Amino acid sequence: MDKLYELKIVKKQISELRNKMHDLINKKNNLIDYEILDISQALDRLLNRYYKIKSSIG
Repeated sequence: MDKLYELKIVKKQISELRNKMHDLINKKNNLIDYEILDISQALDRLLNRYYKIKSSIG
């Protein structure tokens, strides 16, 4: 897969997951809720992937 295309996809996934996490935080009002922590960890993995791809491009 083209690195720039992959970067674009991951960036979109980050945005969607970040929005979902913010919505859940506002809904549940509990930052240690299991579902919020799960999404936060998934977001961390996506961010790591994003920066790894970006650093490989230059």
